[in-house]
Amino acid sequence: MSVSDLGGMQVPPNVSAWIDRVMLVLAALLILWVVLKVIGYVMRRSYNLTPVATSSSKDIRPDFLKVDRAAQKQMIERGREFDRASPQGLTKALGVTNFGLIASGVVSFVSAAFLAFGRIEELDSTWHNLSAKDRFVAIIVSHPVGFGIALAIIVAALARLTMTFRKAK
Repeated sequence: MSVSDLGGMQVPPNVSAWIDRVMLVLAALLILWVVLKVIGYVMRRSYNLTPVATSSSKDIRPDFLKVDRAAQKQMIERGREFDRASPQGLTKALGVTNFGLIASGVVSFVSAAFLAFGRIEELDSTWHNLSAKDRFVAIIVSHPVGFGIALAIIVAALARLTMTFRKAK
């Protein structure tokens, strides 16, 4: 319903359109505010939190500031016992899983690179005249920042991989 149709008043069309847009923005902001309030309420209920303003006490201290030292020592000992009791087969399985994860990452990276280079050939006919080295150089020259970020990520992943293999030995 447009503003120009209300109450028999004559509102210029450009002002009416402007007011309609402002009203839509305000309605969208109202809906966003209501949604955020509902989400906040649901989050507080799920974590059993109450707003500070509704608290009866002014001396408010969160429960996590009180440390149960006896229970803490007991949990630390249980963790140490668990570390000592880990079977040898479990560490081998973890190593195989780690290797499988790295291998699948390498395969997906290589396949994505080949598919990307194949897609480039489909999109631009000039790529047919270039060698693979010229294509690589053209990509580096046209996107130096993206190449630098990708190279940094690859070097960091390889460094992490070598450190992981060194720790395993």
